[in-house]
Amino acid sequence: MVDFSMVGGIPLRVIRPVFLLFALALPAFSQTDFDECQKLAASSDEPGIAAGAGVPLGKIDTVKAIPACTSAQVPGDPTYPVVSYRLARVYMANGPMQDIRSSLYMMRTASGAMYWADALGADVAEWYKAAGLAGITPATYEAAARSGDVVAQIALGWLYSSPNLSALSSDAYPEQGLEWMRKAASQGSPLAQYDLATLLAFQDRHDEAFPLYKAAAEQGSKRGLFMLGFSKLRGRGTQQDVEGGMTILSNLALQGDVWAQIALGKEFAAGRFVPKDDAVARHWYQRAADGGSQEAVNLLKDLSQVQAMTDDEAMLALAGAGIVLLVAGAALTYDPDATDADWDNSMADYYEQQESFEESQRQIMEDTCAWADEGNPFC
Repeated sequence: MVDFSMVGGIPLRVIRPVFLLFALALPAFSQTDFDECQKLAASSDEPGIAAGAGVPLGKIDTVKAIPACTSAQVPGDPTYPVVSYRLARVYMANGPMQDIRSSLYMMRTASGAMYWADALGADVAEWYKAAGLAGITPATYEAAARSGDVVAQIALGWLYSSPNLSALSSDAYPEQGLEWMRKAASQGSPLAQYDLATLLAFQDRHDEAFPLYKAAAEQGSKRGLFMLGFSKLRGRGTQQDVEGGMTILSNLALQGDVWAQIALGKEFAAGRFVPKDDAVARHWYQRAADGGSQEAVNLLKDLSQVQAMTDDEAMLALAGAGIVLLVAGAALTYDPDATDADWDNSMADYYEQQESFEESQRQIMEDTCAWADEGNPFC
């Protein structure tokens, strides 16, 4: 097994000062986090993994593996492409955290492993580079997609629609991407319905996106419900319904949904649809930060002088804003038979979050290209 506390025979504590400028702004490598990610998400095919020690894709516990591997992922550290590859596997695995686009982004990041060839060893770096490239090459998925595999169809949908992802082309083929995504969505997959709606929303085709968000929500997709609420809150693809949207947002936030907590905080910070209240905003940012959101940590900095409030006070603030709260602990789902007045809208700035996400991914890509060998076809 590769000892990542020693790479290329050199202790990481010696290698790391070379990247001091990175390290000043980044978290430090943790062997404990790295080992936990390896235990939960490593493939048996990876260099240094003993036979039978890896985790098959179908047995990855995504709920545990995502926070573990996210904590282990340290840009600027030689283990970065290794952990990125494992995160790609986690996001590709079936489960409540499945996210094919994020998986492809992580594969792309892993493909820059040759930058760390001196630290990882040329053979190890070459393996992660090749694995990453394979993960974002359309041919990897085409046979399975033609056979009806939903995940493969979604992957092709993103690869053809997002030139930043594909290993073979800098051109986008949005209609070809939509065609594959529609094939997946037609099989009733809520993940595909949500992703297809997202592609359509990127093209400002909100009238087409809205029923897909609704269909995903009807099947229990929290992301679909989140965007169903957002669409109605903003009047995108449907009639605007602020009360319904804020109701969905608030109840998702109470269930611990980090996206909803951030959005709720932004609404109270901005005062667009509810009375402006920085204390309530701070409360929800704090809840999201406690749930692991770095964005929420950053947002809290602007409200550091605002007095914190209790959960009960935050609940009273929601009720005072006219938001209908469900019984504590009740599961929030979308009832297709409910009226628009019963349900509807949730959210605040999904697009702000989306832009933030895309910007963070662009930065990852820039870093990857800065680290990649000259032969990397992406860069």
